[in-house]
Amino acid sequence: MLIVHRGSDYQGNVGRYLRRAGMDENRYNEIMRAQYEDLSSHSNAIIPFEEYSCKVDCQYRCDFGLPPQTDEKAEFRLKSAAVKVGQEYIVNDEEVQWRANKENRLQYMKDRLLAAIEDYLDYKTIRLKAPFPLNRRFKRKDVTMLEGAHLKPEEVDEFGGFGEAFETLFNEGYYRVVEEGGHSKHDVFQALAV
Repeated sequence: MLIVHRGSDYQGNVGRYLRRAGMDENRYNEIMRAQYEDLSSHSNAIIPFEEYSCKVDCQYRCDFGLPPQTDEKAEFRLKSAAVKVGQEYIVNDEEVQWRANKENRLQYMKDRLLAAIEDYLDYKTIRLKAPFPLNRRFKRKDVTMLEGAHLKPEEVDEFGGFGEAFETLFNEGYYRVVEEGGHSKHDVFQALAV
């Protein structure tokens, strides 16, 4: 592709024209499509091609000081700009996935803890013949005991145990403090009907 600019744009010579050889438009689009497809295969992020190519074009201009369509070395430089933009998308995509996975892990542990505490309170009602409201109460150390009884060590390593899940459920109003003990593990909680 041959780009012709007025000389006044660059040197103040009105009427003279400069000729600059740049990248062929078809080759430019071919490289952009290839880089876009490569990014799509390495990332779960959904990025419109137009947005991606615009960011690559801006990155190219920042890195090299001129548009890729007018640069003679654009064929080699365009890939490096595309890789930079692609890496940014991948890092952002990994952060989003990590946050989503953390929320999923927390929800999984909350569900397991709710079931474990309900089983424990049912046990207290049936086996220990605890009357209401005592049959709805438990200590913080019971949560630690339930963690050991209901979770495998690998699950504790992977999901972080019941600690964060219990604090989240407490803050969401599933449990309330009935009595504070001398140590936090002796605090007495009551399960509420939510």
